[in-house]
Amino acid sequence: MNVPTTQHFPRNGSFSGSTDESTERYSGRRRDRRRRRKKRGHSTLKWILGLSGLGLVLVVLVCGVLFAMSVMRVRGELKDAAALSGTLYEHVMSGEGEEVQADLNSLASHIDNAHRETSGVLWKVAARTPYFRDDITAVRLTVQALSTVSLTSFKPLEQVCEQFSVDDISFSEGTVSLPGLQEASPYLVQAHDGLVQANSIVSMIPTARVNELQSALSQFATLFSTVEHGLAVLSQVSQLAPPMLDLDNQGARNYLVLSQTNAELRARGGMPGSWGVIQVEHGTLTIQPFVSVGELPWLDEPVVPITLNEELLFTDKMGRMGQDMNFTPDFPRAGEIAKAMWEQRFQQKIDGVVAIDPVALQSLIGIVGEVSLSDGTKLTATNTQQTLLHDAYVNKAVSDQDEFFAEVAGRSFEKIMQYSGSVLDLMRAFSDATSGGHVLLWSAYDSEEELLRDTQIAGDLETEAERPQIGVFFSDQTQSKMDWYLKRDVSILNVTQDEDGSKEYKVRIALKNLMKPEEVATTPAYVLGDLPRGLSAGQIDTAILVYAPVYGSIVRTVMSDSSEIDSTTAHEGLHVGLKKVTLDPGESFEMIAYIQSSSTVTAEVELIQTPLTLTADE
Repeated sequence: MNVPTTQHFPRNGSFSGSTDESTERYSGRRRDRRRRRKKRGHSTLKWILGLSGLGLVLVVLVCGVLFAMSVMRVRGELKDAAALSGTLYEHVMSGEGEEVQADLNSLASHIDNAHRETSGVLWKVAARTPYFRDDITAVRLTVQALSTVSLTSFKPLEQVCEQFSVDDISFSEGTVSLPGLQEASPYLVQAHDGLVQANSIVSMIPTARVNELQSALSQFATLFSTVEHGLAVLSQVSQLAPPMLDLDNQGARNYLVLSQTNAELRARGGMPGSWGVIQVEHGTLTIQPFVSVGELPWLDEPVVPITLNEELLFTDKMGRMGQDMNFTPDFPRAGEIAKAMWEQRFQQKIDGVVAIDPVALQSLIGIVGEVSLSDGTKLTATNTQQTLLHDAYVNKAVSDQDEFFAEVAGRSFEKIMQYSGSVLDLMRAFSDATSGGHVLLWSAYDSEEELLRDTQIAGDLETEAERPQIGVFFSDQTQSKMDWYLKRDVSILNVTQDEDGSKEYKVRIALKNLMKPEEVATTPAYVLGDLPRGLSAGQIDTAILVYAPVYGSIVRTVMSDSSEIDSTTAHEGLHVGLKKVTLDPGESFEMIAYIQSSSTVTAEVELIQTPLTLTADE
């Protein structure tokens, strides 16, 4: 009989005896297998991770090499594009139409290549890297701006070249000819609009960290600005010249010309000593005799209504006296007043007003040739400023001066009318004079004045946030010709930005009376002036007008003599401060004006001032 084996179960539930040893050996083998599998798993993971890391490094290296090669290609394309831009400008100015079209095609090819490169994945990824983000973004935006020009401006420019050539412009014996300009006008407008779009992209370009790159980008920004300005001028001329020169046969025009003398300062130049009219009919200019400003009577009442703020700043004399009608720095307003004064006195309709000073005249004489006067005086490219701003007042009898300056104005314009040389040279001289504020133009027609507005030749006060300006203007209070001796220096010393985005501009205004005390006794009384309000001989009395940019304000001022600003008010919606300064011979004065811009105005502020001229120390 079989007796069953008895199994003993200890309390802890494990087997005893031989069965326990077998179980232990089995469990050990299972643990070993798990350890071997785990070790193999760790080795596999390490191998995979190592291979992945190596692959990632290789990918980064390859991408880096490819990106570096792309950067070099973009650099080459941009370098070639910059060189071609200069050549294109030369060909445009010389009227070489075929060369212009070839330049445009080559330039478009370089721009397209650069745009294709910077639009790729590598550049998009690189633009997200922390350190070089701004550098990469700056390059991409520059290329994007160039591409915008290529797509929007090149085709219209090709049409312009087919319709019009600068080389076809002629000016001979007082007749202007601009064949094809009116037909090219719509295309010039389109081309300029493309440059405006491109400049809006350029304004978003961040500052690059790499100095060499930033220098190159700054050159491109300057190029964009220069070309945009040039196209703006051509576009405006193409729209203004036909009606203003009667090239569209809509009727003759009369333009009042004011010859200013900066020896007696006014805000936008000088006292308008000689007045004359140029008539334009079918492009032919005819000059009428100039007269002294003394021919215009001093009126009892302003010829046009004067606002309260104008009267506070300039007195009502700006509307009653021809000598003072340009106290205001807003030339369109001065033009309106001059037109009304002339029409009331001479019963002759005026269609626009031009102001010119001796600086512009000297520049133009340098092109058309010297001007000979009846007394033997010769005005040249080197002596015109000094003759008209100083020598004539010292050497001419007071009774002869009005006739002398009227002859200067008349014969100078006659000389210009007779010119038949290079039109481009004449245009460059005129452009240089305009950029310095030495030539101003106002049209009595709203549509034309709208096109002139905000240009350098307009001389208007900027009230738009897109073009903020700080203005510093000077007017003589001595009733003299002493401003030949007034040294002026205006500059922005420092700019700080607040957390809200507004900026504070530290503007320095420095004046010095260059007359030496010993010169007073030998200086003619007419030069020294009428000495109103108890002034002494040799003193210079000057009104300084400081204009804050649109929506901005004058925060505070610091004077070298510890005085305070005289008054502040508003003019054309702009905050303006007035300070009157009297300087003895050899004395200096300095004002520091702290001017705040608005946080809503993001455009860069431009500093403008009364046009500079030759002075006694030069």
